[in-house]
Formats: sequence, C-alpha cells, structure tokens
Amino acid sequence: MQRVRRPFRRLAAAVALSLSLGLTLSVTLGLTLSGSLHAAPQDDPADGPRAALDAVILADGETADRALAVHALAKVNSHSAARGFVESLEKLSARTVKLEQRAERTRLEFKPYSGFSFKDPKAWDIKKRLQEQMDSEDTLLRSDMVVFITFGTAAMKFSDADALKVLTRAARVAEHPTSRRALLSGVLRNALVDPAAVGKIAMKDSDPGVRLVALEALAERKAPETLAIAHKALKEKGWPHRQAASRLLQALKDVNSIAPLVNAMAVEDGRLVEVYAEALRAITGVEIGPFPDAWKAWYDENKAALVAKGAKPQSTKKSKRSVESINYYGIETRSRRIAFLIDVSGSMEEVIGEGLEDVTGLDEDVLFGKKIDIAKKMLKQAIRNLPEESFFNIIVFNHAVKTFSAESLEATQDNKNKSYLMINDLEPSGATFTYGALKEAFRLAGRGLSDKSYDPGVDTIFLLSDGAPTDDNIDKAQPMEGSKILQAVKAWNQLKRVQIHTIAIDPRIGSGPFVRFMRSLAKRNNGDYTEVGNPQPKKGQ
Repeated sequence: MQRVRRPFRRLAAAVALSLSLGLTLSVTLGLTLSGSLHAAPQDDPADGPRAALDAVILADGETADRALAVHALAKVNSHSAARGFVESLEKLSARTVKLEQRAERTRLEFKPYSGFSFKDPKAWDIKKRLQEQMDSEDTLLRSDMVVFITFGTAAMKFSDADALKVLTRAARVAEHPTSRRALLSGVLRNALVDPAAVGKIAMKDSDPGVRLVALEALAERKAPETLAIAHKALKEKGWPHRQAASRLLQALKDVNSIAPLVNAMAVEDGRLVEVYAEALRAITGVEIGPFPDAWKAWYDENKAALVAKGAKPQSTKKSKRSVESINYYGIETRSRRIAFLIDVSGSMEEVIGEGLEDVTGLDEDVLFGKKIDIAKKMLKQAIRNLPEESFFNIIVFNHAVKTFSAESLEATQDNKNKSYLMINDLEPSGATFTYGALKEAFRLAGRGLSDKSYDPGVDTIFLLSDGAPTDDNIDKAQPMEGSKILQAVKAWNQLKRVQIHTIAIDPRIGSGPFVRFMRSLAKRNNGDYTEVGNPQPKKGQ
C-alpha cells in the first residue's frame, strides 16, 4: 500500500476548508448513534474540527496529523463534538478490521517462505515481497493503534454533561470492539464519570479486550466502590484479566481483598502467583513471596486482627497446584507460557569465557566457549525443567525468523525431545533481525486486537542476543533504531501485558546502544535484564 504523506501544515488548511463548507458538512456528519439525522447550526464550533478529523482519520500512517485532529475536536467539548468524535472512531475501527484481516492473509501466504534462505531466486523474490507487505501492514496497524490510544486520552478531557452521555453510551453500543475499548479507556478515567456504574456495564461486554481495558482504567481511578468488580474479575478466564484485577485490588488496598487473593493464588500455577503475591505485599506490608500455602497460614493466623480492621471473615484454600520456577540465565520465572527468542547471527560463533562468576544459579561449565554453544545448552536446560503443564515455543533469528512451531506447544517429553533436535541444528550466520523475532512472538501471544481467547498464548518472552538490531537484508543488513522496536512492542503489548526478559550475551558491548535497548525493552515490559560472559582475549593480546 502506498502511504499518503501530508505535512502538519495541511491540517490547518483542512480546518479552514471545513469551516468554509458550513452547513453541508454538518448535515452529512450529523447522524446520531441512534441513526436519526440532525442538522447542526451553521455556527456550531464543532463543524470545522469535526470535518478536519473526518478528512484525515483514514490517512495511512499519518499518525501525528490524526492525533492532532482528534484532540482539536475533543477540545470543543460539546454534544455535537462528541457525536463527530464517535463517528470518526467507528470509521477508523472499520478500516482497521479490514487491515487486520488483510495482514492475516499476508502472514499465511508468507508462511511457506519463512525459512532462512532459498536457492531459487523466484522464491526469494516472493519472500521479500511478502515480507515488505507484512512490514507495511504492520506499520499501518501500529499507527492506527496510536490513534486509538489518542481517542482514549482525548475522551478523558470531555466535561460537558451531554457530551459525556454520548461517549458513555457509545462505549456500550458502538459496533466495533476497538471503538468501545478506546472510549472506555478514556471515559472510565474521566473524573466526572461514575466508575462503578460504567465499569459494571463494561465487564458484561462480550469482547475480552473491552473488559481488560476497563479493569486497567479502574485501577487508575482507585475508586473504592469498584472493589466488587475486581473480586469478580479474579475468576475471569483470561490471564490478562486476572492480572489486571489483581492490579486493581493492589491499588485499592482493601483488607477484604486479602482472602480472595490468597484463594486465587491457591488455584494458579503460573506467573500470576507472583502478581498476586505483589498485591498481597502492597495490602498487608508483609513480604512472603509467591508461596500460596504460606499466605494461607499467615491469613489464618491474622484473621482476627484483620476482622478488627473491617475485613469480613473468610475461609482460605490450600494450594493444589505446583508453583515451581525455572531459572534461565539467573532469571527466575513461574510462567507456564514462554517464548524463547534466540539470536543465531554470525557473531554468535565467537568465544567468551571470563568474568562469569556474577551469574547466580548457573553451571559455569556451560558458559565457556562459543556463544552459540552456550545458548544451545542453556536453552535445552530451561526446556528440560519446564513442567508438563507448561506451553512453550522457540523463535530463532538472524536476518530471518524461524519458529519451532506455528503455535505454542505443551511441554510434553515428546515435544521437548523434538525441540532438542531443532536446537542441535542451529548454526550462526547473518544479521540480527530482532524486530522480526519480537513481532512473531507477539503473534503467538495474540496482540489483543481481535482475539477471542487469551489462553494458552504467551505471557513471558526471553530474548537472548549478542548485538545491536539490524533489518532483514540478507546481503547488507543495516542497523535498526532500538526506539522503533520499543514503539512497536508498546503497540503490540498494549492489551497483552506480556513480560519480557532480556539477556545480553557478551558484555563487551558495554553501555552502548545495544545494552540501552535491551535494558529498556525489559524495563518497559516488567521484565529483568542480565548480561553473560566477557570476550576471550585473542592470541598475542
């Protein structure tokens, strides 16, 4: 798709043009949510900004112009401005649905060509064309996602009572889930809106993304009257919803949430055990950690004191699930939905071997030698330790991206054995297309745009790499700005809240751009960063 480029100054021109159109545009755009037609007066202050937004809302990739137009209309803060606001949002949602469908078709077309290389020039040309098409579609989707976020931010600023009625109703009845998500994101954060009343309606929505956005918005409001919503959401099917419910309870810090969190922890078997423990620590001030039975014992012992503080006495359950963790390069996780991303670029052939004593919990014997050999041994060790109820996948990347399985697999012994065979065959070559590997990982996770279910998916990503990201050019790979990747991950992870851990293997890169990128990627996605190994000096040095 060819991108339409417009400089910022054209927005002002669009506003001026729309003002000159007056009544005609107001009649055309005057449809209410119920479908009736109303002609707005010629001097309606919303006419110009409304027409200007309508003129740019579907402009491919023009993120800044569209965001500016959204805020300009919201600033009018009137009933008619709110109607135009919702109409433009629905147009964007309809276009985004079609773009998502097209992107999925392209991905399926690309699947047979996703290997590292082809001797057939025709096959290679097809692969490059499809790759470029996927990149273009992904860029447009990310741009649209930013604009959706802008709609939510702008909805927070409406204060006119009639305008808020329009937005609140649209958050419930708008045709497209993306519209309802954007509106709820803003409306529930708006101090003039009743969070409990709107929140209860939102939690009945059939779209999981709508319910998730509602929970996250309520966590920012910290309204005590939303406590019952959070307790109920702890039983949601989707793990992101249970995580968001825990964050809401953590924000509310109500002693009546202690027992529900202890009981939720007792039936959880993955990373959420750690999330619940964090919420319990915030509410109680007690540091016990991700140990369900220990929290049950603490609650039972302190129940009388909690009741004295206003808590209702509740019974707690004993844990019936395993909360064992695995250790990967010193990073501990209890996740049961993991994607391992492994750099197999040419530099992974190099040797490291000193300064490894700082890495805790590891067998130092496996951390000497070629980086690729270290990566293979450590990956097989991590997979070997996965409980059978886990799901996992492996994504290896150089200038291209290859996935062990099209979807995450159960950690059965048979699947583990098959993964070992793939790992054994890994050989370093080419560049470092980190962007492509992360993009594929979020495909496995589900980007939260149109997913019907969030399980099993991926909730934790481990990224191991030894060098700065590049593009996917097989002949002359060019550096890729880390900021571009961070922005993409922010859009992809908007609804999933996937945790990303990063491992820099070979710290000779020091505090350069690569390490800053790896640190930022982990920090912005609630993960840990670590680095492993020093370069072995060359002979004669």
